[in-house]
Amino acid sequence: AKDPSGVDSNLLENTSLEDWTNGKALPWEFDAGTNTLVTFFQETAIVKDGSRAVKVDNPAGGTTVNIAQSYSDGLSTGDKYELSFDYYVVSGDNSDARIWSGWKSFNGVSYADIKHDWGELRHGGVGVPGYLSSKYGEWSNYRTETTVPEGAAMFDFRVRTYRGSVV
Repeated sequence: AKDPSGVDSNLLENTSLEDWTNGKALPWEFDAGTNTLVTFFQETAIVKDGSRAVKVDNPAGGTTVNIAQSYSDGLSTGDKYELSFDYYVVSGDNSDARIWSGWKSFNGVSYADIKHDWGELRHGGVGVPGYLSSKYGEWSNYRTETTVPEGAAMFDFRVRTYRGSVV
């Protein structure tokens, strides 16, 4: 990401996915819900930079899977950020992965979505097909910009994979 002054910096932690403890690239959340068919692997053969990546095997009986991390420190309304990540689709059906990020407000009980920049942060928005391009067997990049909206208390970075895919 680029911070508001234009300096390259990662607001999220362990963005290279190099640091693993007990099968997890902390502080990343790997969420398959209660579905035990989905597996997360520390990938060491197919990597973009460094020596590790995360590989999600989401078989036909699987479900929507999230790889996520949140950020909340020092957000200022109107600041612009660049969001960029690399992904690699091993197999699937062209509905394999998508970005599902967003700005959240805090209402005192939980965080609620702010429908801001959803066309970019949810690649098509809610209810609109917006899967990432599946160039099987090669690295791809998704890049966009977003502006901190009024009332934002947190940014939720999330990439989803879908049943029948290996990403």
